[in-house]
Amino acid sequence: MIRLNLRPKENCTTRRVVPPKSESVRPRDLDMTKAKVYREKKQKINYDSLEVICRIEQACNDISNGAKLAPTALKYDLPAGTLRNRYFGHTQSASKAHLHERLMDDTQEQALVDWMMFLGMTGRPISRTTLRPKCVEICGKLPGKVWVWRFMKRHPELKLKIMPTLTCRCDLS
Repeated sequence: MIRLNLRPKENCTTRRVVPPKSESVRPRDLDMTKAKVYREKKQKINYDSLEVICRIEQACNDISNGAKLAPTALKYDLPAGTLRNRYFGHTQSASKAHLHERLMDDTQEQALVDWMMFLGMTGRPISRTTLRPKCVEICGKLPGKVWVWRFMKRHPELKLKIMPTLTCRCDLS
């Protein structure tokens, strides 16, 4: 076994070399930026989209026919934990789980969508102030502050418009 003596000798002195203040080098002059490592973010899966719902159903059918869970999850590009929970019935999609908390059921929402489409075809703009009273008329409850934006997110075919006031600029000459 070889031993190395790593202690400095007693008669040696170490001296730190410091450049004079006029010749000091700033870090930004060296252009030596630190390298940053960026991880790729996993894309969030929208479990309410029709394509993902179909993949989950097909994967559950494959598992019930005898396929293993992990290879099936890889085959359908789904997280294994999500597939396991859905197969055994521990969880359900967020839209189904919170269905009882919604202000209106599907038929009432469809009636509101049809009314908004009718107003759009007649050329009347739809704003938040016109939508909330109609909602009270349909379901009997006043929607909250963010309900309108969540409703619009559930129905991307609709758009809210705020029309500027029209001023008449005509010359009477």
